[in-house]
This record gives sequence, structure tokens and C-alpha cells, in this order.
Amino acid sequence: MKNQNSRSNRFEKKRKSTKLITLVLSVASVLVISVIAMLIFGGNGENTTAKEAGAQKEIKLKEDENTSSDDESSGTSESTEETESTSDEDKETVTDEEEQEEKKEDKSSEEELTVEEKSDDENVKRIIKKDWEPVETKQEIEGDHRVVYDKGSQDWAEMLQAIRQVTGLTESNMITNYIGNGGSPNKAVATVYNRDNQNEIYRVYLEWLDGTGYQVQKMEELNQLPD
Repeated sequence: MKNQNSRSNRFEKKRKSTKLITLVLSVASVLVISVIAMLIFGGNGENTTAKEAGAQKEIKLKEDENTSSDDESSGTSESTEETESTSDEDKETVTDEEEQEEKKEDKSSEEELTVEEKSDDENVKRIIKKDWEPVETKQEIEGDHRVVYDKGSQDWAEMLQAIRQVTGLTESNMITNYIGNGGSPNKAVATVYNRDNQNEIYRVYLEWLDGTGYQVQKMEELNQLPD
């Protein structure tokens, strides 16, 4: 009986030892698997993080390059615009200078063609002679032309037009004091003044040019209307 109990005890102890070893092995296996998993997945996480960081760095570098390129492009564009603006200003300056030079030349040419003379007549302030443009006639001319002094005639209208052209008076402010024969069939003389400034008085000598019309030959500025 004693031997059976002793054998039973040994068997129970052996069974408990086996369970303990199995438990230790299981725990060790779990620990080993956990460590391996941490190494694998932890390493991948670090690699992933490194890759993401590298990608972000590369994106940032590209953004910086694009920004730098845009800045350079903008700078080039601004420089081009400034150059074009400067070029336009230079062109405008040259154009203005050319226009002023042309005006000076025209004025100089006009002064050369204009001749002023003094008169022995006390009523004449000055005599002006110039190669004025003739007024082209609207009349149909056949043969010799004789000046017509009727106020409603085409001759009368064209003579007034030529007078206004040289005096600077207008149709509304020019008063015609006299138009008559100027010493020959194709010449006339007229006296006019300014309605608004009656001290502005002119005596104008006109001539009919065959095939063209009336042209002023001479103009006198008067002190007063002649008797």
C-alpha cells in the first residue's frame, strides 16, 4: 500500500513538472514571437517613416524649385515690361520731338514766305504779303472771266471765303464794308472789319487766277475804315 502511494506521488509530481515546462515553453514562444513581430513591423514602420520623410523632402525641394522658377520668370516678365515701357516712352519722346521740330520748320517756312512792309499811308499799320493758297472756284469757266460784284453771286461768295482765309475772321464776325474793282477786270479790293473788335480792320487785294479761282495778293491792316 505504501508503495502504491509513493508511485502515485511521483507520477503527480512528474505531471506537474511537465505542465510547468509546457507553460514556460509557451510563454517563451509568445515572447519570441512578440519580439520578432516588433522587429519586423517596427523596422517597416521606421522604413516607412523614413520613406515618407524623404518623399516630403523631395516634394519640398520641387516646390522650392518651382517657386524659384516662378520668381525668375516673374522677374524676367517685369524686366521685359519695364524695357517695353521704356521703349514706348522713348518712342513717344522721339515722336514729340519730331512733331515739335516739324512745327518749328513749318513756322520758319511760313515766316520766310511772309513779308511785312511799312506804308507811307498813315492809315496803314502794316502791309502783309504771302503766297496764300487760292480758293478753288466752283464755277464753270468758259473763256475770259470777269469779276461779278453782286452780293448773291458765286464770285462774291468765293471772294469772301478768300478774305476770311487770310484775315482769320469768321462768317459770323466779319463785316464787309466794301468790295470793288481792283484796277483791272480780274482784280478786286475789299475792306472788312471784325464785328466784335472794330479796331481790327483789313484791306484785302484779290486776283482771279484763270482755271483756279481767287487768290489774295496783299493784305493791309488799317487804323480806321477809309472814307
